[in-house]
Amino acid sequence: SERILARLHLNEVVDLLQGSHKICAERLVSLQLGGIPLKHLIIEVIFNIVIGMPKPKQDLVWVVSLLYDVLKLDSKLVPLFALGTHSIFIRADRLDVDAIDRFTQFFPLQMSNLGYKFTWKHWSKAV
Repeated sequence: SERILARLHLNEVVDLLQGSHKICAERLVSLQLGGIPLKHLIIEVIFNIVIGMPKPKQDLVWVVSLLYDVLKLDSKLVPLFALGTHSIFIRADRLDVDAIDRFTQFFPLQMSNLGYKFTWKHWSKAV
């Protein structure tokens, strides 16, 4: 389907531009593939890097920097980041232990980048 091809293309962009998170973020945000909405897919691809198996090719700090740059370039992606985080949280019991470990390293770094601004009221059950 078009969605699968779009996701593959986004992954290819990340792989090819992993030398510079800023350039990669700019390319991801500016990319247009016909009429396919890419905002959700961009966040999905980044989260898949973090929790994907086996261990991702990209360094965790690089991925945090990439997401920071993506969110800075397009603030409309911030709610999608929150939605993706929630989605991972509610499925954590089905994730591999290594994936959960990487996410627990990734999340506080990203929160620090965002000044710890998050929809914390939705997380009262977790605290």
